[in-house]
Amino acid sequence: MAPADARPEWLIETLPGERRAVLAEGETLLEIRLLRDEVDPVQTGAVFGARLRRKAGPNRAVVDLGGGAEAMLQPVPPGLSEGQLLAVEITRPALPEPGKIKPAHARPAPEVAASAPGLITPAPDWTPAGAPVRRVERLPAALGVDEALDAAVSGEVAFPGGLLTLERTRAGLVIDVDGTGRALDINLAAARAAARLLRLYAIGGPVMIDFLGSDSRADRVAVAEAFDAAARGDSTPFERTAINGYGLMQVIRPRPGPSLIDLLCGTRRNQWSAEALALRLLREAVQARGAGVRRIVAAPEVAAVLEGRPDLVSRAAGAAGARVEVLADAEVPGYGHVHVQPV
Repeated sequence: MAPADARPEWLIETLPGERRAVLAEGETLLEIRLLRDEVDPVQTGAVFGARLRRKAGPNRAVVDLGGGAEAMLQPVPPGLSEGQLLAVEITRPALPEPGKIKPAHARPAPEVAASAPGLITPAPDWTPAGAPVRRVERLPAALGVDEALDAAVSGEVAFPGGLLTLERTRAGLVIDVDGTGRALDINLAAARAAARLLRLYAIGGPVMIDFLGSDSRADRVAVAEAFDAAARGDSTPFERTAINGYGLMQVIRPRPGPSLIDLLCGTRRNQWSAEALALRLLREAVQARGAGVRRIVAAPEVAAVLEGRPDLVSRAAGAAGARVEVLADAEVPGYGHVHVQPV
């Protein structure tokens, strides 16, 4: 629990390929944002030269943004045919989901000229709102950011008296409530924990919460009101249904971009994506204590991500003040590690 005199503030840690921004009140985490515009420039507000690839329905088309990226364009300017160039503005980044990626959305930017597919104007820099901002070299370990990220991937989050299990599906997020003791007590605690997680992980879209079933309408109303109360500090609007006799409540929140779980898991279920692990190892290489070369030993698919981004590895070397090497090892335990000579 945050001290009585604590005030929320944004703490931002910047490392090659990823910025971590957290809103904290004392040692309590309120929100986590992973900003990867350096790795993926297809972000809201960016302007790209694009080539129309194919029509995808009435007034919709797939456009090639260059570098293997694409977006769904809507509306399609009159008279535009396949192969033609135009400038587009990204209105929503791509959304990773289990087994697939929903493409980014874009609209025409007729005031900009395009000579080839590719980035023309980067997205505006993300600006924290609602609290003071402090840039730090390293986020305080006491905040438990790494633990919160691990929980987001595993999909298991403990709360007093029980456990929330998060299952990401293409239709939305399902949160299952389990615990021991009186159903009302478990559900009340779970409602508060679920509301906190939706804010913490920036989860949007449909969310189905499966509370313990209850025949008491008064108890179900109390649980729903506990969720509402816990969500009051969150600036993201939401709509929800009542809790039915089976314990189900649906929550709908805006989804302007990927959630923290989307960014960490990509198209996998409850597993780190190779990209997320590569950035995690780069972070460990920069922040490792020791002397000499930082040697990243990683599973082949993770090493391949780093080998494909020599610019990030070079930046990590500059930030660490030492050479950074990447070694692929199919037998490495876990996702890999950083070896550095102790001081």
